[in-house]
Amino acid sequence: PFRDEVHSGNAVTTFDVIDSVPGLGAREEDWERLLASSPSAHLSHSYPFVFANAKTRMSDRDWRLYVAQSGGDVKAGVFGVRAALSFHRLNVPTVQPGTEFISDLLIAPDTTNDTVGTLLSDILAREGVPCINFGRLTPLGAEAVTAGARARGLPFTRRPASYGFSSDVTISIEDFYRRMSVKGRQTVRRKSRRIDRALSVEFQIVDPQSVEENRDWFRAFLSLEASGWKGREGTAIRIRDGNEAYFQTLVDAAAARSMMRWYLLLVDGHPISMMMAMRTGAVIWVPKVAYAEAYAAHSPGVELAQDR
Repeated sequence: PFRDEVHSGNAVTTFDVIDSVPGLGAREEDWERLLASSPSAHLSHSYPFVFANAKTRMSDRDWRLYVAQSGGDVKAGVFGVRAALSFHRLNVPTVQPGTEFISDLLIAPDTTNDTVGTLLSDILAREGVPCINFGRLTPLGAEAVTAGARARGLPFTRRPASYGFSSDVTISIEDFYRRMSVKGRQTVRRKSRRIDRALSVEFQIVDPQSVEENRDWFRAFLSLEASGWKGREGTAIRIRDGNEAYFQTLVDAAAARSMMRWYLLLVDGHPISMMMAMRTGAVIWVPKVAYAEAYAAHSPGVELAQDR
């Protein structure tokens, strides 16, 4: 059965479920404190992303925000939605009801394996489903899920995936290059020299202070993104069904919290590459990049990432 609280010594851990947008708003400060302290933080954990998903992509689905808290602090949480899950069992395609998470597991530094395991088992019990699917996990998130599942005797399987939104800006650019492969390092430097020789480029950081200003930059980003191959292939935000409303809600929510940044590479005052970025603490997250296809040979997106 689902348990509302668990006692361990003098500590009491409670488990809550939020399933309404007003309920999300009431827990925003708690959630952002957890995000700031968590070793497994990811862009999809931030309140603007959770809020945008609840308001748009998941507005007509049975979504939940599950949280575990102790001593007045949130210790773990995850945003999920009921779904029909497809996977292979003994090489046979299988579909069964389950709970699918569109965000990583978010944990505090002192979250115990037992807390994570209890959260997982209680989700299974409360939802009445046989399985939970985490689409993608950070390495620390995967470790937490693995240890928590073992603590509660829950079976699990995992497979590696390559995916990411962020870069480590706490290291020098020289150290960044040293961590790249020799071929990758040579390619980046060669293209950087090429664009410097061919064009007079200017790097600019835009930090709009109002939601309306950010909406103007968002519209400029949409136009630049849709002008190239993403527009032709139907993957641009403006073209994919529901994406514009989702990202507009995301940008508005992030702008209201002074999280938005726009990074531009300019030629003659016009952007040839743009990054939609959000800052949480010391991390810059970049969910989307756009560039003018006429300058593709100069790799303006790579140059912009270096300047940033």
